[in-house]
Amino acid sequence: MAEWVNVGAIRGPQGERGQQGEQGQQGPQGDPGATGATGATGPTGPQGATGETGERGPQGDQGPAGAAGATGPTGPEGPRGAQGDPGTTGATGATGPTGPQGEPGAAGATGATGATGPAGPTGPEGPPGTGIRMRGQVPTFDDLPEDGNQPGDAWFVEESGVLFVWSANGNGG
Repeated sequence: MAEWVNVGAIRGPQGERGQQGEQGQQGPQGDPGATGATGATGPTGPQGATGETGERGPQGDQGPAGAAGATGPTGPEGPRGAQGDPGTTGATGATGPTGPQGEPGAAGATGATGATGPAGPTGPEGPPGTGIRMRGQVPTFDDLPEDGNQPGDAWFVEESGVLFVWSANGNGG
């Protein structure tokens, strides 16, 4: 099937320039063209002379109140006034709460020894004692023997310098 193939423009070499022809007759006037774009604003002209003062216009309505201005500086202190009459005595106020306990004071000096009191009466005679048997000495109370003691057994404790005696009811003293 045959079809057209675009092979591009075919043009020969450019010829020499010919002579200018005579001017033709003026053609008829064409239709008006579209309005062109507005041009740039021109420079400001010189200031004109001052005009005459016009008549005074009527007074306008009162405008709204303006904002309060800033507080001005404090003025100087005025002269002292005369002393006023004394006021009436006010009611007695309620008793305040008890204050906190104070710190203890320093210890006072030891007082003089008092006189010896009179001798008391002689007490009744007590039962006969069991006596004590010195068994020895130990370094501390915890070292005293717990077993095999008899009433009257005595031990000296070096740490406290106290003599301990086993009593019939099991208490040392």
